[in-house]
Amino acid sequence: MRNVAIICPVKDALSETFIKAHRELINGNVYFLFGGFVPTHSLEGKIGSLITARWKKILPAFLYERVKGKPLHQLELFFVKKKIQVVLAEYGQTGCAVLPICKKLSIPLVVHFHGADASKKSILELYKDRYKEMFNYASFIIGVSKKMINRLAEMGAPASKLVYAVYGPNQKFFQITPNYKNGYFLSVGRFVDKKAPFLTLLAFKQLQDKHPTARLVMVGDGALLPICRAIASSLNIKNVEFKGPLLHEEVISLFGCAYCFLQHSVTAHDGDAEGTPVAILEAGAAGLPVVSTLHEGIPDIVVHGKTGFLVEEGDVESMVKYMEQIFSDENLRMQMGNHAKKHVKENFHLQKHIGIIEDLIEKSIRNSDVQDINYSRYTPIYAEEE
Repeated sequence: MRNVAIICPVKDALSETFIKAHRELINGNVYFLFGGFVPTHSLEGKIGSLITARWKKILPAFLYERVKGKPLHQLELFFVKKKIQVVLAEYGQTGCAVLPICKKLSIPLVVHFHGADASKKSILELYKDRYKEMFNYASFIIGVSKKMINRLAEMGAPASKLVYAVYGPNQKFFQITPNYKNGYFLSVGRFVDKKAPFLTLLAFKQLQDKHPTARLVMVGDGALLPICRAIASSLNIKNVEFKGPLLHEEVISLFGCAYCFLQHSVTAHDGDAEGTPVAILEAGAAGLPVVSTLHEGIPDIVVHGKTGFLVEEGDVESMVKYMEQIFSDENLRMQMGNHAKKHVKENFHLQKHIGIIEDLIEKSIRNSDVQDINYSRYTPIYAEEE
C-alpha cells in the first residue's frame, strides 16, 4: 500500500471541496497535512509531537532542541516516520515550500495548481525563480484549465510534466432535479473580486426592473458581502436573498430549488483569477443552465448556446439579455439543463479526475529512487527555514 502525503495550507475550507475529495478518494495510506505551506499538523495532531523521547536519545542535545522547534525539520521527520513515497502539494506555493525536503529524501513531488497561485501578480513575481526550481524537480504539474496550462508553460514548466485535470462534482449533484417551472436564479461562491458578485447583482437589478417576479439567491461569505448588501438596499433590489456561508448539504438543497446558475467571474486588478470553478461544475451536474463569463476554465465547461451562455468579463448588458431568455422560456432552461447534466457527466466526472491523479502518483513512485530510510543512519537537515 503506497504512502501518500497530501499537503494543503488549511485543513477545511468550504470552497475547497476538491481537496476534500483528494483526501477521501485517493487510494493508499493517505496522510493529510495542513497548517501553512510548510504544514504543522496532520489529522493525528501536531507534526512536532513526533519529536519524542526516542529522537531525544538519537540526536545530540543541541540538534534535538533545534529540530523540535522547526516546522520544516519536523515535517522531514514525519516523512521518514511514515515512509512517505510521494507528496501531492495543493497549490504552487506549497510545492515550493516542501521542495527542499522532497529533494533531500528523493521523494517524488506532484504539484496541483488551482487558481491564484498561477495568476495573481504578486505571487508570480515572488515565486518566479522558486517556481522554476520546483518545475525542474517535480514529477508532474497539474493545471485545472487550458489557460492555466498555457500560463504554466510560459512560466517554465516543461510540457512533458504538465497535466490538464479538471475537477469533478460530487455524485450527489447528478441526482438533483431542478425546479424549472418556478425556481430562482442561484449564485454560489465567495464574495471576492474575481467572482464579481456585485456585477451579478447589477445584472439581476436590470432583469427585475422588467420582470418583478424574478428571484435571486446568493450563497457565500467574503469581504464584498457587506458591499453587495448595501448595493441591494440602496438600489432597492427586491427578491434577492443573501444566505451567507452554508454547509455543503444545505447548498445542495438550494440547487434543487433553482432553475439557473449565475457567476460573473473576472480577472481581478491584482491578476487573481479562477481555475475552474467547482460551483459551475456542480450546477451543470445538477441540470442547471449557466450564465457566466469567458474567463479561465469556464469555457472549458459551459458550451455557449447549448448548456448555458457566456459573456465577456464585465459585460452586464449581455448577461441581462441571456438571463431574460432563460427567465422567459421554461423549455429553454429545461433543454439547456439536460444538456448540461449530460455534458458534465460525460466529461468532468469526479472519478475521472481522481483516476488521473492516481495515475500520476503511481507513475511518480515507479519512476523515482525513493527508498525506505533507515532510522539508525538518518540525519535531519541542518539548513534554516527560508
